[in-house]
Amino acid sequence: MKHASRALELRKRGRFLAFVVAPLITMTSDSVTATQSTRAEQQGPPPHHEAPSEPVAGKPKTAPASGGVFKPIEIGEGITLQFGGFAKVDFIQDFDPVGNVDQFKVNSIPVAGDPDSARGGNTNISARQTRLSFDIRAEESLGGIHAYVEGDFFGTSNAFRLRHGYGEWKGILGGQTWSTFQDITARPFTLDYEGPDSEIFVRQAMLRYTGTPSERLEWSVAVEDPDSQIALPTGASGGGRNEFSDVPARVRIKTKRGHVQVAGMLRQLRYVSDDGSTEEKTTGYGVNLSGKASVWKKDVVMGHVAFGSGVGRYIESFAGTSSDAVLTPDGELRALSAWAFVLGFTHHWSDRLASTLSGGMTEVDNDPSQASDAIRFARSGHVNLVYAANHLFTLGGELMYGKRENHDGATGDAVRFQFSVQYKFR
Repeated sequence: MKHASRALELRKRGRFLAFVVAPLITMTSDSVTATQSTRAEQQGPPPHHEAPSEPVAGKPKTAPASGGVFKPIEIGEGITLQFGGFAKVDFIQDFDPVGNVDQFKVNSIPVAGDPDSARGGNTNISARQTRLSFDIRAEESLGGIHAYVEGDFFGTSNAFRLRHGYGEWKGILGGQTWSTFQDITARPFTLDYEGPDSEIFVRQAMLRYTGTPSERLEWSVAVEDPDSQIALPTGASGGGRNEFSDVPARVRIKTKRGHVQVAGMLRQLRYVSDDGSTEEKTTGYGVNLSGKASVWKKDVVMGHVAFGSGVGRYIESFAGTSSDAVLTPDGELRALSAWAFVLGFTHHWSDRLASTLSGGMTEVDNDPSQASDAIRFARSGHVNLVYAANHLFTLGGELMYGKRENHDGATGDAVRFQFSVQYKFR
């Protein structure tokens, strides 16, 4: 009885905190303006490296003189190799059922009536966020060639898997990294691997060209790996089979306080039956306005607003849920409209202590023919407190709340707490 009462008390506390946090994630903003790169973002191979999981408090003044575990190694005349990454352990406590025990994926929260909704909470300790990377750079006299490879342990049974693997030369990038349609530098910091669940977020193979007409202006255009994720009616076979690459483009304007970016996407959505007798096509498009700006002395606001038709897989909440398009019972392929919103704010309590509050929501316009359990709406919020003992060691805690709603109106929500310890290699 004592343990049961304690569990009930923890659950009530978690829901009370969620009640406090949840209204914050419904806020909207008409003035997300320019952004400024934090010191943490300036580390690693810019501009295509992920906004890192380094402490948001940045490097304290007492950072070790050595600068990191691994030093750059000269492997040829004018060519250096830098090893990097970090070891990270996450203690995760769920107060409610969540299908994904390592990442706070809102689309994995069971709704009322689902047998999984009665399973209760869960405790998980994971080191899967641990990363390893190597970065090769050549001097400008040798063409300024740059190659970067990074992986973590989110593969099957903790197997090492590729996150990034690309090369760059004179503005030409080839390989796998963040989609041109997203703005990783405008992503709010979270300890949770998933991050803001309604964000535009995809890593995929591409060929991209980036031009920099001036210090304040940058533009990119790319062809990227396509993947039509299509909901099929009962009895239908087959799936997405693309004839053309996805084509995103973006323009970024930098200011003294930060940056603002607008990105667009044009893509083909195509369904082919298993026997090839049926083929349907339609067009998808999307727009993503994002940015980050410094406010006051050290604080930062960031976020994005995105909308489109047939771009559901680019929204994290809908990834893998067949939310790009639907094949109706009468054989018509319809692109599904969707929108997404994320807003974050980082406050530095001191050089070593910082907090980020973030939240967002997203919605897809379900077709009447879709299954009753098709996801329609999702929202989530994160608030954390992170301490940077030095630029190589951080620890912190984070509270998360998420809610989903299905096509038939059924809902489910969950509260999670995560405590993380990270040891950086550089």
